[in-house]
Parts: sequence; C-alpha cells; structure tokens
Amino acid sequence: MDSDNRLIAEFERHHGTIVMYPFRKDIWRDNAYYMRKYVVQLAQCIAQYEHVYLICRECDFDELQYLKDENITLVKAEYDDIWARDIGPTFIRNKGNIVGINWKFNAWGGKKEGSYFPWDKDDSFATEMCRYFGIKKIDVGLTVEGGGILTDGAGTLFTTRSVLLNRNRNPFKSLKNVDNILKKNLHVNNIIWLSKGLARDETNGHIDNVMSVVRPHEIPREGDGVRIGQQYNVLPPTTESRYHPATDSGSSGKMNALDSRYSVQR
Repeated sequence: MDSDNRLIAEFERHHGTIVMYPFRKDIWRDNAYYMRKYVVQLAQCIAQYEHVYLICRECDFDELQYLKDENITLVKAEYDDIWARDIGPTFIRNKGNIVGINWKFNAWGGKKEGSYFPWDKDDSFATEMCRYFGIKKIDVGLTVEGGGILTDGAGTLFTTRSVLLNRNRNPFKSLKNVDNILKKNLHVNNIIWLSKGLARDETNGHIDNVMSVVRPHEIPREGDGVRIGQQYNVLPPTTESRYHPATDSGSSGKMNALDSRYSVQR
C-alpha cells in the first residue's frame, strides 16, 4: 500500500470535525429549534477533544458568535441540509498532500426518489469546503455520498450495491465500471461489495449504517458492546474472521470467509 497515495480512514488522527447547523423547517420539528440546540451541544462536546468547524448560513452567523472561543470555528456556507459526511469532500492523501474528492450528489436518489429538491447547494458544498481549507479538489463524475463508502485506510473499501449501483445514482454504470473508478480515484486495491445495507433506509443502504472499521483489518461484531437489530441482518452472525473482496468481474455481494486480512473484533 502506497502511504503517499491512499484513502484516509475515519479512525485516523485528523485536524477537526465538520458539523453543520440545521435550519430546514420542513425536515426538523418545531422549526428546527431543538435540533439546533442538540447540534450546538454536539459541537461543544466534540470541541473538548478536537477542533470543530461549525458550518452555518450567513443569516445564522451572528447568533452563534458566543461559540467562537470554545475551540469552535464558525464557517459561513450555503447548503440545503446538514449531512456533512455525505455532501462534504472525501479526503485522500495524494503524493503526501491532503486532497478532496468532489463527487456528484443528488439527495440520495434524484427528483423522483431523493429526500429533497433542490440540492444544488449540497452538490457544491465539497467544492466550497476544499476552497475554505485551501486543498486541491478532484472532480469525479460519479454519484457517491460519504456515508456510502468506508475504508480501513490500508487499501480496502467497503460499499453496497444498493447505493452505488442504484439506477437513481449511477444508472448506466456496471459494477466493473464503478469498481474501476473508485480504485483509480481513491487509491484502493480491494473493494468489498455488500448487496445491501439497512432495510427501508432513505439512503438505499449506506454502508456506515451497518458496519465500521476500528483499525486496519478489523471490524467490530455483535457481542463486543455492539447491538445489531433485526434490520442489520445483512451482516450475518459468524465466528469466521475473514472476508472476500469483490473482483472486477463482480461478486455475489456477500461477505464470505475467504480473506485472512479482515478480523472481527471480539
């Protein structure tokens, strides 16, 4: 694995956390009053341990000034909703530098199946964040949300067919096409394709709803303080600790006990 060119894992040391301030009255109850309160509390909690970039609209900027001395930086931006992981850049190391991947975004399904319209501000958010942080941006013509992909930071990517191969995201691309685009731009060697994620989920089954990676080659399983509800049966209960990555020619989308690089945390 080339350490100068790789996708950065979520468990790695990082410069800070991006949190977005809610405002939509059509999505959040009570005119978003309580959600705003909870998001501020979340930002304050995280700020005890690392820096927080609290994204807000210009019209909300003044009312949040009291937070600026709490290890929180207020950042003005325009956006449609607050899902920073999904709409923000995917950070990679490219020749040793931090670079942001700018995917296409269509609110988890476009006009017919998406959660809201318009979404043009969210689609531009990754570009805005790359500009703010002063990092290079790479545009990739694939509809991907940040919650739809997960990496171990050591060359393997996890994702679901139900999202990236969905007709409401990338309708004319095969598994092989998408697999090659991801490998080329994210500098990963293996991609493990699950067939689906969480049932009846508005994202169509984001991978971050059903699993996480705690360190290279290791994922948690039920029984280690992790409770998996009935809707999470996409991850079968097993004592096996190994998973088989999909090949370019495609796979069943199931996690099979064939690859010794992936251990289940016990």
